[in-house]
Amino acid sequence: MGEMTIQEISKTDKQAMMRFATLERKLLGEYPLYVSNFDKEVIRHLSGNSPAGRGMEIALYIASDGNRDVARCGALINPKYQEAKNEKVGFIGYFAAAPNSEINVNSMLEHAEAWLKERGIKRVITPFNGNAFLGYGLLTAAFDEEPVLFCGWNPSYYPAYFTQAGYQPKYPMLLYTSDFRSEKYRAAKENAAAKHDFQLRPINKKLWRSELEIFREVINENFTKEWLWYPITQDEFLDSFEALKPMIDPRQMVIAEVQGKPAGVVIAYPIWNPLVRSFQGKMGNLQKIQFLFRGVHYETAGTAFVAVRSEYRGRWIGPALMMATFQRYEELGLKKAYVYTVDEDNLASRKMNEAVGAVPRLQYHAYDKNI
Repeated sequence: MGEMTIQEISKTDKQAMMRFATLERKLLGEYPLYVSNFDKEVIRHLSGNSPAGRGMEIALYIASDGNRDVARCGALINPKYQEAKNEKVGFIGYFAAAPNSEINVNSMLEHAEAWLKERGIKRVITPFNGNAFLGYGLLTAAFDEEPVLFCGWNPSYYPAYFTQAGYQPKYPMLLYTSDFRSEKYRAAKENAAAKHDFQLRPINKKLWRSELEIFREVINENFTKEWLWYPITQDEFLDSFEALKPMIDPRQMVIAEVQGKPAGVVIAYPIWNPLVRSFQGKMGNLQKIQFLFRGVHYETAGTAFVAVRSEYRGRWIGPALMMATFQRYEELGLKKAYVYTVDEDNLASRKMNEAVGAVPRLQYHAYDKNI
């Protein structure tokens, strides 16, 4: 074995950035449940060329054992997050590592922490890519199941790398499953069919930008207190959905209205893992065409965002929104759907999920450490 090195990657070096972006797939590509991010999208965000990446301070590191690259991570500072939380907090994200690389990983994390500390950071959250749409959390159970949106899949040896480096589980996150054959679900379905003082309608894709703004405003109002959320800008929100517009089923983005005014929203997504896995990190014209035609077929799906404005709560709007997407999945032949992911401390959200018969499992964690 050669000499261990920790290299900081220049964000203006195209070859080095591609080395960073593809390293996770090189390390984990043999695992059947691993799903790669799109290389060009990773580079776009980390280079500051996306609305989410723009304004972030970022340092990228690769650890090598002398023979090969064995780990990577990014140290990230998001001023918008800091302002929203009123805290000098930073992140370590885009983490990937080979097994049996404890010394290399620990040294790499120390480099990232030192960079953050030099910039006044007092606490580090990991793994978090600086924006909820870009990815967060570590899989800590159910390693033999398909991963869910935003969280991804990682090997079972990952959590030990962080605890050995002094990190502690801080933010437990639940994955809910709703079985469409359960009695609670059938009862919720009857309740959803009853007359209510609100109306549900699908997103109007012909009014794409103005409709997305409704979703952004209602979600920001509801989610800003969540540890992973800060007020997402118009550009960030649009950028997160623009590429998906052709594939989005309007009945998976639903608005609740009271006397014509937006009262709540829900956003649900298919789990496209098998299709995305086949792309091997690429998203060119060929993959976009395949996505357009093959993306209508999927076996699992779930809701990612359910939000109700404060003045309209207590009217069963949240559960009704969830049921609207679940019933769409029933029509498509699915037997169950997920709610991904829910902060364990969010009692209101947990109550809403359980009202439609969804059952929780503790499946993901984010970690933190004072530095």
